[in-house]
Amino acid sequence: MAWFGTSEWPVTGLVLTLFGPPSARTGEAPAALPAKALGLLAYLALEPGNHTRESLAALFWGESDDDSARASLRQALKHIRDALGDVIRADRHSVCLAVPVDCDLRRFLEVSRAEPHAAVRYDVPHLFAGLVVRDAPAFDEWMDTMRRHALRRYIDALREEARSAVTRSRWRHALELAEQWLGSDPLSEEATGVAMEALYCQGSRAAALERFREYRDRLKKEIGSRPGEALADLARRIEHAAGVAEPASEGEGAPRFEADLVGREAQWLELVQVWGAVPSGARSAVLVGEAGIGKTRLAEEFTRWAMARGATLLRGQGYKPSGEAPFGPIASALRDTLTAPGLAGTDPEWLAEVARVVPELNRRFPRLPPASASPGLERIRLFEGVAQILTSLAAERPTILFLDDLQWCEGESCALVSFLRRRLEAVPVLFLATVTAGELVRGTPAEQLAEELGTRPGGQTIAVTPLGEAEVWQLVRQMGNIRTPTGARRFARRLYEVSDGNPFQVIEVTKLLF
Repeated sequence: MAWFGTSEWPVTGLVLTLFGPPSARTGEAPAALPAKALGLLAYLALEPGNHTRESLAALFWGESDDDSARASLRQALKHIRDALGDVIRADRHSVCLAVPVDCDLRRFLEVSRAEPHAAVRYDVPHLFAGLVVRDAPAFDEWMDTMRRHALRRYIDALREEARSAVTRSRWRHALELAEQWLGSDPLSEEATGVAMEALYCQGSRAAALERFREYRDRLKKEIGSRPGEALADLARRIEHAAGVAEPASEGEGAPRFEADLVGREAQWLELVQVWGAVPSGARSAVLVGEAGIGKTRLAEEFTRWAMARGATLLRGQGYKPSGEAPFGPIASALRDTLTAPGLAGTDPEWLAEVARVVPELNRRFPRLPPASASPGLERIRLFEGVAQILTSLAAERPTILFLDDLQWCEGESCALVSFLRRRLEAVPVLFLATVTAGELVRGTPAEQLAEELGTRPGGQTIAVTPLGEAEVWQLVRQMGNIRTPTGARRFARRLYEVSDGNPFQVIEVTKLLF
């Protein structure tokens, strides 16, 4: 079956709209045509070429006798000529279109594979909406075939665009696409997974879990089935993930004071690329930028995204010098292991060593042996114990050790991380750190560790830079829930000038003024 012909769309001729209530026009206003005449135009546009009168009569009037069917075809052709002019070429034997046709369905079918971002804008679920052609079962079957074909293309485009949006951290767009997808395929497990992941990565863990429960209940009610293991596992990972602050509920049209990651696509893709290499061995990435530039926000959204894909996250935080005990940031990160899959696979001997700095391990494993009392070996045995724990965790799931504000980590923590990065070279662990460039003191253990993590094989330093003017405008529009096409542009330009594109300043000023 020939679906369509040309790839160059005419600017004159017949305009045929099939998404939504079908209509045809050659001027400004749609022509008044009976349903079968509209159906005939749609068929000739989507099945280009000559068609015999016998085949068309059988398609639309197959339940009538031959003479009546041919007479009805002549009448339909007359309706088309009277309403639209000479758009049909017909002789005693065949019928075809005589003018170029601009058909939205043909345009959709052409762009659906090459330009999925354009294809998802078409109203495919409402193809042939309201077009009822009576006593024409063959034509009804043709329309159903076209609907199924277009819907498959539409869902393929939505799938590709939704995956791309998730990969590029465009959570709101991913959620919108998932909603479109579910509107056409309500039982799609894949679309539900995209919606759950987008909600979770926005910080709405409760909404992500509620979406899973709704899908589970619908599936049971409609087909008596249960969600697949992959979706159920995603729900479990979200449920047991570290706490996520739920966004405040606002009325329709009110400012949200929230926005997607704006202007960070390049850095996000670099992180995703680093993460993709982790299964083959340890990798490291250091996010460097000025204060308030969004390093922590970027790292947090990335780690949530990775956790939704099964990662285990250990997070430590550096603080300005305040007499903190050695290994403070690492001890904080290791407390995240207490409920992590794989911890129980660590030899009790090594758990006992780490319990020196993480006493909670003694409560989790009350029968741990005493730690080694060998003089001079406590430090190296502690280092090896932490390495053994990370190895056990990573054997279960790829693991991220995230140190926020690395510039404030004290020397012992830096020495331990340096040891781990070398010791775990073949283990699937990502060492992720944020560094505020102006606060990193030269010659300190933190400065040496940041350089090591960013420059050794498998390491990368990622610069987080100020936003451009257009990105500040995009950020303000999202935060203020502004819908008008040019809304807040002058404000955003002025805000860009006074903030130098620093996201923290943009956000705080916007909150204050709104």
